Amino acid sequence: FGLTATTEPLHGQPTRNPNNLDHSAGGSSGGAAALVAAGVVPIAHGGDGGGSIRIPAAFCGLIGLKATRGRLAKMASSKRMPVKIATYGLLSRTVRDTAAFFAAVDDGSDTLPAIGKVEGPSQARLRVGKFVDGPFGHDVDPAVREAVESTARRLEGAGHTVIDIEPPYTESLADDFLLHWGFMAAGVVMTMRLSKSTDASKLEPWTRGLARFMAKRWWKVPAAIVRLRRFGDQYAKVFEGCDVILSPTTGAPAPPIGHLSPGLEFEAKLERIYRLLPYTPVQNASGGPAISLPVARTSDGLPVGIQLAGPSGEERRLLELAFELEDGLVGPVPVD
Repeated sequence: FGLTATTEPLHGQPTRNPNNLDHSAGGSSGGAAALVAAGVVPIAHGGDGGGSIRIPAAFCGLIGLKATRGRLAKMASSKRMPVKIATYGLLSRTVRDTAAFFAAVDDGSDTLPAIGKVEGPSQARLRVGKFVDGPFGHDVDPAVREAVESTARRLEGAGHTVIDIEPPYTESLADDFLLHWGFMAAGVVMTMRLSKSTDASKLEPWTRGLARFMAKRWWKVPAAIVRLRRFGDQYAKVFEGCDVILSPTTGAPAPPIGHLSPGLEFEAKLERIYRLLPYTPVQNASGGPAISLPVARTSDGLPVGIQLAGPSGEERRLLELAFELEDGLVGPVPVD
């Protein structure tokens, strides 16, 4: 539960996308996103350990903000993780609601600047670093590419400077990230095997596959953890040349139900995740904030999200820029 980017349990019904019921709501906060997109609730809390707020936001046409590591210390979700890659955040339909939530819950930090009350765009003009292609050489959906490029044109038209940058990945980041989650999955598997009241054979193939992935490379885990802990310093250097990073949130709009089925064998699902979702883990590894905004819609009604990412502690900068873009956001399809 919570280990994958969809909300389609093997032993239950899938959570469907209110914009198109044949498609996924994303995950792992897909249920929260579907409720907000359907208008059942105005906002919903989410957890993000690899994109689990931003991915459902992009798929469902919502605003999804992942906070800086340590921002919501009293709500910390990753105290037992070797690297604190998971944090909380919000799914909402408006930038205003997102800004109000963070102004209310920001619990103060000795190391992070306060977000404060953000009520509109800033007058500051920013240097925006843009990239579209992910690290694995897969094609990006044309609708996603155009969403990023059209956002870049809009920002340039508003006086911001947009430059092309290299994707902020390291060669080992994907494997290091997977090893970390494999380490966590192995703990789940071991706990269930030792328990007399649970049956480890009922774990989904993805959970078991993550644990096997780690078990076959267990000697690499300590070095992977060290690299992940240092990644934030490498990531911070990107912002020596720009103020904000603009990229896709996902490589394509929401896939059909079943595309990321929990019944898929591990290797097949991993390939699909690499193709569809290479962007969001960067901010989990670095600890920096990132927000997904729904800026376009496909011909079959699926939202398309772009991601803005900032340096550690700069949620305010992201919210101010999101306010500037808000009148062009598409939002979820109204539900009858």
